[in-house]
Amino acid sequence: MSLVQSKLCSVCQTLNISAGDFIIKDEDNTYKYEQYYDLGALHELRKRAETCPLCWLYLDAAGNPPVTPPEDNACQFSWENDGFVDWSEAPLVRCLRLRIQPWLANWPEFNKITLLLDQASEEYDLFLGRRRSEGRWKASLARKWMRDCERWHGDACDGLLTDKDAVMPVNFRLVDCLERRLVVAPINAKYLALSYVWGRAKIFQLNTTNKGALERLGGLKTVWDELPLTIRDTIRVTSKLGYRYVWIDSLCIVQDDDADKKALIPLMDLIYNRALLSIVAGSGDTAGAGLPGVSATLKIPQAIREVSSGCTLLSQKHLVDLLEYSFYESRGWTYQERCLSRRRLYFFDEQTVFECRRSVWREDAVLEDPDVVSSFDTSSIYSISGIVRSGLPYEQYGGSVYWYSQRNLTSNSDVLNAFAGISRVLLNEMGALSSTAVSSIYGLPSSMFDWAILWSPNKTAHKRTGGWPSWSWCGWVGGVGMALTGVTEPQLKEWLQHRTRVRWRTYAVNGWPCECIDSVGQASVNLQFLPTPSPHQVLELEEAYLAKSGLVGIRITAPLSEEGDTLLPILQLRAQVARFELQPVDGFPSATNAVVDRGYHISLAGVAVGGIWLDMAWQHDTEVAYEFVVLSEARMSSLREQLLSRIKHDVKGEWDGYHVMLVKSICEGRLRERVAIGTILQSAVNDQSGWDDIWLR
Repeated sequence: MSLVQSKLCSVCQTLNISAGDFIIKDEDNTYKYEQYYDLGALHELRKRAETCPLCWLYLDAAGNPPVTPPEDNACQFSWENDGFVDWSEAPLVRCLRLRIQPWLANWPEFNKITLLLDQASEEYDLFLGRRRSEGRWKASLARKWMRDCERWHGDACDGLLTDKDAVMPVNFRLVDCLERRLVVAPINAKYLALSYVWGRAKIFQLNTTNKGALERLGGLKTVWDELPLTIRDTIRVTSKLGYRYVWIDSLCIVQDDDADKKALIPLMDLIYNRALLSIVAGSGDTAGAGLPGVSATLKIPQAIREVSSGCTLLSQKHLVDLLEYSFYESRGWTYQERCLSRRRLYFFDEQTVFECRRSVWREDAVLEDPDVVSSFDTSSIYSISGIVRSGLPYEQYGGSVYWYSQRNLTSNSDVLNAFAGISRVLLNEMGALSSTAVSSIYGLPSSMFDWAILWSPNKTAHKRTGGWPSWSWCGWVGGVGMALTGVTEPQLKEWLQHRTRVRWRTYAVNGWPCECIDSVGQASVNLQFLPTPSPHQVLELEEAYLAKSGLVGIRITAPLSEEGDTLLPILQLRAQVARFELQPVDGFPSATNAVVDRGYHISLAGVAVGGIWLDMAWQHDTEVAYEFVVLSEARMSSLREQLLSRIKHDVKGEWDGYHVMLVKSICEGRLRERVAIGTILQSAVNDQSGWDDIWLR
């Protein structure tokens, strides 16, 4: 036994791990690499990690999740194949993966342990780990990544998702890093963009007072020390990468000029999609944190340990997990900035990572090769760029809303502004397929409105303040998911055309009916309700329409949004309305078990005819008949098993139920608010429901 091996604990010594295990060879004993190996309980692994280098690497690979697992959870490791290239059907290398059972939510999923490059022959350098530059950011490697991406990937990464002919407004500004001032963007200027979090610290901003001074030659030098460190570092990085211009929101939008903001905020898709590269400040929770490795050294050293003679290993954190636990990834605005960017250069405390539409390259791994097809490093949570190339519009929309709605916003008024760029890209995709213009109705696409309105919260959600509608996901704070998961595009089209039962109407902020949404989900303007009045006619028309609708005397506030919504948060619909009781399902955990929602049976005369999930805070009364609005046909099988198993029914075709919306009355019964979406037997609705006009707020 070598001196190095003697440092391993008794458990790791029996594993006989060597450098050769990480390189796949035809003569390998595959049985060895198909097993799970027990490492004992987590507390035992922690204890051994104090002296054993391999246990220390396993523990490092576990990361630092927000939820600490029980110390008696079992630990295992396994070998997993990695590294696929065009010229070989078989993977090239193996890596070690740690598992802790039972698996917990928010636990690092992709971290791995791999062989360090200097322990392998030159023949097998691809996909192995490498030592990064000590302490400082390496600009030369980042420049190489840009060159390789442009040379190898071409249109796959250079192609624009947005309208390439769209003209940027005259107030589109850039930071000139050479002359250190703000300039109106030159025609066809090549520029970078910064994606970062402001945080709660004071941040220097462009305003109407300092605008003139900052536009003068060297204007930014006069306020250099007032700029947050992240912004100063970004200007340095832009110059070192060989570019002159960078877009930074706090310096390129006049923050106290509503007209300037209104012209630029809805164009985030154009701004970030046209940038050659977005610099992502992935560390810290304020703009003062800086870009690690630029003006300050990296905070976290590489996790490298020698585990046997000639075998030095590296614990690598995956991009997904690096982002998962970052403050950056929790913020609402950064979602579209990251997704719409063609290329991203992340600055983390550990290292920098380059991500484009085809590859993920990082300082601590050898991944730069045009023949690389995939590896653990190229797996990602989401990428609007990738989805647009390969997915369907409704899949793109559902995934985007799912990820975006989980994020936090400082101001409730930004809920649609921070999604405007994503929305524009997706609406254009939907319009291209349907050959018609598609609009956003408080975040719901008009071409798929009957489907989009069936969203449901994934966790406890609460109403968003500021006048947002209860019927849209934007009116709630909390993550949401979409209905009809797993349906194909033809199935969804057939459902929209033949299985929806509501005709919706929206209203402009002056009270005029302005848009009808039919059961096919296509938006159309009803011209007879759109006169062009002179200024003195507006109040008369507004009062007349509100009187006809029965809404006179009700104060309705439309939320302010730079996205340009001109609609009241009101939906008018004529639909079947039925009344049912709600009965909590026996056997579900109580609120003391940290359950966020609870299952209820929708009942008629004591017989369960449907199911719905409500927030644990919902105060129900078993003696009250609640109001349900029938929306569209549904599959009873979509109900969770806990509810479906207790409902007696004969399946009569694929669509044997209805989607229903539980509503409550407000404003003395003249308006309704959404509570939740449920599923109910068609026969129960047909037996006792009538049609009514509903005004949904």
